[in-house]
Amino acid sequence: MKRLLPLLAAFVLCGCGAPKAPERGLDSFAVVCGDQVLHGTFSDTEAARELQKKLPVALTLEPNTFEHWGALGFSLPEDDEKIKAEAGDVLLYAGSNLCIFYGTNTYRYTRIGKIDATADELKAFFGTGSVRIEIKEEP
Repeated sequence: MKRLLPLLAAFVLCGCGAPKAPERGLDSFAVVCGDQVLHGTFSDTEAARELQKKLPVALTLEPNTFEHWGALGFSLPEDDEKIKAEAGDVLLYAGSNLCIFYGTNTYRYTRIGKIDATADELKAFFGTGSVRIEIKEEP
């Protein structure tokens, strides 16, 4: 028993065991387009917290080479940093434009969140033209 106790303690302290599923809640959001829904998690930034307070938010996104982007209709606090955007990144550009990436680009953005989807899933969700979406609290 004395030998087993330190081993058990090490197991518990190292966090070993089955991985936990991500919890949805106050830091989660949904992007809705018609009957399609994508799920994401907000970043820990002032801009993300301010956007959360304004939910639900509807906007039209336009296609670009590596993203769909659109004007929010209001400004959020900027804390721009040089970021290599990747698929699923939700970033603020110029204080009032929301960009959702399915490709990569390096520029100065403010982090808003991350959508749990692959590049192909995001491309299928947005299609090739303009799309009206709603960002809302996780259902």
